[in-house]
Amino acid sequence: MIGQWAKRLAEAVAPDEQTIILLRSGAHGAANMGRGLRASWDAWTARRGAAGDTDQPPAFPCIDLTAADPIAAIVSAPEFVALNRFFAEIDQAERALVSAGTQALLYALVRNLAPEHVIEIGTYRASTAKALCRALAANGHGALHTVDPAGGAAILRLLRRWPRALRERACFYPMSSMDFFNIAIFQRIASDLIFVDGNHDYEYAQFDIESAARLVRPGGFVAVDNISQAGPFFAARDFLRGHPAWRECGDCLESGRTAGFDLRRSTIPDTDLCVIRAPAGYVIGSRPETTGQQRIGAPHIQGIELAIARPATGTLRAQYVIRVREPVMSEDATETTATLDGASGSTRIPFRWDFAAEHVQLERTVELWLSWSGAGELELSRPPTLF
Repeated sequence: MIGQWAKRLAEAVAPDEQTIILLRSGAHGAANMGRGLRASWDAWTARRGAAGDTDQPPAFPCIDLTAADPIAAIVSAPEFVALNRFFAEIDQAERALVSAGTQALLYALVRNLAPEHVIEIGTYRASTAKALCRALAANGHGALHTVDPAGGAAILRLLRRWPRALRERACFYPMSSMDFFNIAIFQRIASDLIFVDGNHDYEYAQFDIESAARLVRPGGFVAVDNISQAGPFFAARDFLRGHPAWRECGDCLESGRTAGFDLRRSTIPDTDLCVIRAPAGYVIGSRPETTGQQRIGAPHIQGIELAIARPATGTLRAQYVIRVREPVMSEDATETTATLDGASGSTRIPFRWDFAAEHVQLERTVELWLSWSGAGELELSRPPTLF
């Protein structure tokens, strides 16, 4: 009920996307609603920044993103020296807790990736957010989604004082990363770069990395800050061991430096970063995998569509988990198998499900689980879809 009210209010009075996000953030409970509305008011009344363009670095390293280690290619490029100097000359208070090298590297990654979406977990004083928005503004497209449950009004005031060219690239979410990832997964936000700099305890860092991996596009990057601390370090290492198709840019995770705190752990100069990279495709192996729940509006599902990146021979196992949420929560499941023989490219697998007539007008989701047995893993160029 609160969520529907917030949505109607946002559509009626919100002047921009940032305010819509703030009002929707209030839908997580009455206390958050008050905080979201208060932050919206502060945003509307804050002094706004100048309309002119912001200064940009003189150059950035243009690199081959298919290189074995694009991060090493960036930091070793001649242009990176000047780029690093540009961010080093920014006032330390504005740079907050990260190094000039960190901001220079993230800036260069965004310039090379030209992403539609960049995600930052942990806004703090919005200094790294500003560096990311510099790159998005220079690219001429793309949006930053920056997330922090604390300091909402203060962060909004900082953002609203930025030059318009930067401010228009940022959307701030005054909520926990759990709340944000729930929204992002249902909205199908796919990102080429996610910067994880939230709570550094192991359990929180592990959640943020695992959740970020669900949103990263093939070949995209997750940059984990404060790798000198045990929480982010062990979370990143455990993630990589559990997802062998991913790889690290560098070798700090297997370097043997396993102390609780080690400022020399990162192998990326002048940073406290570990950067891991997603595989070039979506990989399905023997362990069932899902991309999460999908909302369904049609009265039936015909089957599954796969974009197979390399010829595949083996057996695909698929399961639907069907949930109807009102008026009483219900769950059901059905399974099928399909034999593929050298299948490649767009491949449709019939797997029909008809919803009961009384459920068609209700909110419904389907969670698709896939597993594979065959010669090697099944590699997809995009996530599986239902048709």
